[in-house]
Amino acid sequence: MKIRLLAILALLASAVTLGAALGLYSFKPPGPDILRVDSRPTAASVFLDQKFAGVTPLTLRGLARGPHHLRFARSGYRDKGVNVTIDHREHSVRVQLDPLPPTGVVLVQSDPSGAYAWIDGEGGLTTPARFTDVAEGVHQLKVEMPGWLSQEQAIEVRSAEETSLSVKLVSRKVSYFLEAIAREPQKLSNYTELGRIYFLEGEIDKVFEMLRRGFVTLALSGHPPDKGFRELLRLATNADPDLQSERWRQFLAEMRQGIQDVHPYSLALPYAFSLLARAEQWKEVADLSTRFLERDPRARPFYVWRMQARGRLGDTQGVAQDIQRLRDLGLISAQPVLIPSARGTNVPDLGWVSAMWAAALARVQLNDLAGADELIRPFESQTNVHYWTESIRGERWLRDRRGDPPKPWLEARRCTQPPAIDGRLDDPAWTSAARGHRFYHWLTDQPSQLGSVVLALYDEANLYLAMDFEETDPLRTRSRAQPQVVEALLADAHIELFVDARRDYQTYKQFMINSVGTQVNIDCIKPQRFDPLFEGNQAWNPLYQCGVQTDEKGWRLELALPFPIFDAPAPHPGDAWCFNLVRCEGGGGQNHASFVPVYGSYHQPERFALLLFHE
Repeated sequence: MKIRLLAILALLASAVTLGAALGLYSFKPPGPDILRVDSRPTAASVFLDQKFAGVTPLTLRGLARGPHHLRFARSGYRDKGVNVTIDHREHSVRVQLDPLPPTGVVLVQSDPSGAYAWIDGEGGLTTPARFTDVAEGVHQLKVEMPGWLSQEQAIEVRSAEETSLSVKLVSRKVSYFLEAIAREPQKLSNYTELGRIYFLEGEIDKVFEMLRRGFVTLALSGHPPDKGFRELLRLATNADPDLQSERWRQFLAEMRQGIQDVHPYSLALPYAFSLLARAEQWKEVADLSTRFLERDPRARPFYVWRMQARGRLGDTQGVAQDIQRLRDLGLISAQPVLIPSARGTNVPDLGWVSAMWAAALARVQLNDLAGADELIRPFESQTNVHYWTESIRGERWLRDRRGDPPKPWLEARRCTQPPAIDGRLDDPAWTSAARGHRFYHWLTDQPSQLGSVVLALYDEANLYLAMDFEETDPLRTRSRAQPQVVEALLADAHIELFVDARRDYQTYKQFMINSVGTQVNIDCIKPQRFDPLFEGNQAWNPLYQCGVQTDEKGWRLELALPFPIFDAPAPHPGDAWCFNLVRCEGGGGQNHASFVPVYGSYHQPERFALLLFHE
């Protein structure tokens, strides 16, 4: 019996062993398979093998035996991970979470935007950039952008606060010229180039800083001016056209202070006085002139400036005193002071011309028209030589406007609907425009044989001009290409339009346009009024509309010129500008036609016609 029982038990053991070997069933020792999870502090999220399992304290049951990963996460604390192996025993896991340091938010803006911002070498966000969870304390901010100098600075971040930063980037070009100015502070082109960069970046105050340093510090320290001064003045005027603005008042005040002790014959003074005149600071012009005359009583340019100022200020007695002083110096007389010219002929001395013109203009401004007539009458029959009298005659007529003007003129009538600028001249607006069709041969005062017409309109925004030119040999005079330089344009049929919007007979704009619409624009000034020489800034690039049409009979041109490009206030009915229009024959021809007689020289603003604005 006992032997039989042992045999049965052995058989059962063998069966169990064989079943297990064949995988028919498995043996699992008894146990609870429980995992208890807790944290300090509690309420931490628990992730088991990357899946959310619950919030501490937490009991997990029925877990698969083997290795597992737990991750604890709680706001304000660092995440913590724990590995655990589950078997038949009950397990417990408790972790201590470490608090995060206090953090804040950093907002970074840059000018220009689109730069890359880094905090302690991390981030690389594009501005405007927002950095969150930045640890409380001091960090290093870096902002960089291609073409601009990178900027680095220390920033302090406070817990639960937003720190806002604005970073102004400096272009590498600005840095280059700032270093160039430091090396060569007397080189004007550095100020001009930097002023141009600031203008393009909209940094108006810095444009004026370059003007101040370039004009007051450099030019008025004894260094002669050059075209860079005109460019700086142009940039400043375009940046702030209002010469009565605070920027201009401050600059002109510094300029007046800076020029008081310079040499009376400094080449910068004509620029300074011209600028004061444009700003209508006539009292300052008179006071400065008097200061220089006290130092040198024979410095005749300052009598000229003072007479102009006194005329504007209505100082009749002062004008009379200046005229008498200039008579004593021989600069006002019924006989011109002549000097030999390079051509071997005698021409009026510019000092005499300036004095006569200023004296006559002052009398016109004082409504002493008879006194003005007395000064110019001996020379009116010789306007080809004494062309300065033409501007006086025009100014005199503008005082009373009796009869027709004594010099060529064109009416600009106000339009309610602007014409289409396409070169066709068929817009209904032109039917109400006055027509100017009397042109002169450019070398004489004889009428031109070329058929030429000009019309003018205006509204609150633009001056509109239309021109119609007949041609006898279009194939010879016109170009088939668009020349890109002045010399090439001059060889083509083209127009040259001159506009003196301020009627100061010293500063004016020149527009050159050929029969295929190519443009060359020049900002002109005569540093010394009546001098044949002028300075022209060909970098001037005004924006305006232009339309051209050509056919076998000739060519037509329409322009819409915005008033701001003239650096002068927009006109009103009753105002007057000065202008001239020259149509030039191409193909090497010399049969040019001018709206006013110019006797071979276009740059004579004293001869320009009157452009009269009407309702």
